[in-house]
Amino acid sequence: MIVSSVEHRGVARNAPTLIVLPEMFTTGFKFLKEVAEPMDGETVQWMKQTAQSLNTAIYGSLLILENDKLYNRGFFVFPNGDIQCYDKRHCFVMSDEPKYITPGTEIVTVEYAGWRLRLNICHDLRYPVWSRNTYKNGQYEYDILINVASWADSRAHVWRTLLHARAIENLAYCIGVNRVGQDGEGVSYRGDSMIVDAKGTALAMANPNEEQAVFIQIKKSTLNEFRQKFNLGTIWDSFEITI
Repeated sequence: MIVSSVEHRGVARNAPTLIVLPEMFTTGFKFLKEVAEPMDGETVQWMKQTAQSLNTAIYGSLLILENDKLYNRGFFVFPNGDIQCYDKRHCFVMSDEPKYITPGTEIVTVEYAGWRLRLNICHDLRYPVWSRNTYKNGQYEYDILINVASWADSRAHVWRTLLHARAIENLAYCIGVNRVGQDGEGVSYRGDSMIVDAKGTALAMANPNEEQAVFIQIKKSTLNEFRQKFNLGTIWDSFEITI
């Protein structure tokens, strides 16, 4: 787990501003209706209560059952208990996920504490167009890409590489939070949770194969200064996503 503290309007908070949890953090990477929760289920209530009690935002994904369909749904919970949801777009084709999970169709960017955050889940990280930042009217669409994952140890190098790539190409911070341990199917996960800056530098990384909370402060001013000096957004190609 990574706990990220962000600078807001030039002032750093002592308490964490944002807590990020892994993909399907209550069930593991499973697609069973028996373990799925409704939108007003126990875990969502816990996230709302925790966000309010700590005066912080929380992001993580859950297995949700809605209208008899399963969703791998990301919940961004604001400090006041309000929620904004993102449904995983790209189901992992090397698993049974596409057979059971209904893919999302919406790109979701959250505005919070003076930052714009793009929500992302696991396999989405492999699809650069889906995560592509845009630059319009002198503004970048988002400042931080957050990816929560259950990314297997056998592909750990890919995970680390893509986190750096997404940060570099989008001139944004990239927060990647991955689970650790071994699931009931014998699949191992080593974590490698990290925060990467827009230059592609890992500012903080959790120890592999260890449950750990990593605290770091990231500054909007640092990102803005780099974007001003290296403003590639002005010459990015335009594009359109069709689903």
